[in-house]
Amino acid sequence: SNALSSKASIGYLLLGSVVMFASSGLLSAKPDVDAYVYMILTGLGSYISYVPYNSVLFERLIAYTGAEATVSFPMA
Repeated sequence: SNALSSKASIGYLLLGSVVMFASSGLLSAKPDVDAYVYMILTGLGSYISYVPYNSVLFERLIAYTGAEATVSFPMA
């Protein structure tokens, strides 16, 4: 259903935000953290947040409003 998948997408958005926040907190707490680990964690957090919003959540918002559009519509 639209409501369930929208809630799941928002959950992934929050999970990605937590990963990015934790990686930034790790860098603040331990400045000697390897830059590679920091970049992997922030990239993972960004990816986890980006994909559900741009694919699932936006598609569900289009379905909910009934507008004639696709996910690529706002990118044009």
